[in-house]
Amino acid sequence: MKVIGLTGNRLSGKKTILREFQKLGVPTFNLDTLIKYLLNYDTDTITSIECLYGKDSYILGLLNEDRFKSETAFNELIDLIDYKSNLIVNEWALKQRSDYVVCLNSILFERNMNKRYDYICTVFAPLEIRIKRGRGHIENFSVSYILCLEDTNDDDRRIIFIEKEESETFETIDELL
Repeated sequence: MKVIGLTGNRLSGKKTILREFQKLGVPTFNLDTLIKYLLNYDTDTITSIECLYGKDSYILGLLNEDRFKSETAFNELIDLIDYKSNLIVNEWALKQRSDYVVCLNSILFERNMNKRYDYICTVFAPLEIRIKRGRGHIENFSVSYILCLEDTNDDDRRIIFIEKEESETFETIDELL
């Protein structure tokens, strides 16, 4: 089984591309959602964070983002949940009966997680489009997605760029790989 890491800038269209993989029948996992769950609802994780950083780490039961704004604090926080989240993703992947699985991971490169994947699919969208998405103005316009696909096992670092309109779909996963 090949594991594809899906990443990209905020509002670049990662979830849209994730849905494209789902339409092709490829099992998908959203690591970003798991991280949010672990940080805000997993009692073991919450207890560990409060022991290390104090009770002010949470406000009204949710992670106090102001407490972890520095890069150092954020990295320590992610280090704390990295092992557990990686274990969960690996267990999930092993249960899938597919040639490929896709894991959406927004912090793949900044956390040096790229070696965990056989391929990296990076989604790009123009800043103008990302701003419109952030404001909720997503209807009535078309956007091109540029996907950069990198084979992490290839010594030559084969990188493929694919450009698709938002309305276009992929017919097979082989179109990507």
